[in-house]
Amino acid sequence: MSAPRPRPGDPGWAGPEWDDPALTALAHRLREAHRLVAPLPVDDRRRLIRQLLMITDLAKRDPELAGRRLAAFLTDFEQWREPSAEPGDQERRELRRTIGGDPGGPGESGRQAE
Repeated sequence: MSAPRPRPGDPGWAGPEWDDPALTALAHRLREAHRLVAPLPVDDRRRLIRQLLMITDLAKRDPELAGRRLAAFLTDFEQWREPSAEPGDQERRELRRTIGGDPGGPGESGRQAE
């Protein structure tokens, strides 16, 4: 019989036995995305965390696609958070919201606001 393997939290546990740099990088990026979303108001945070959880679930089956979706999410998130620098951008954003193309956050284009 062999000795029992240490479990997470046990003093002898040194992390998972696999080392996949791509998955590790994706996990760090997902953690960072959750950190960025955490201080937002409850309604925005709930919607965005739901999207991040879908990306996390996808990472279990297709990490490359999950990485691309996370990159798109982060790009949309940054554009949504940053105030418009060009004249007319804020007006275009409001127009998209009015016609249902952008209900106010990243990753939701094409869905009607609730």
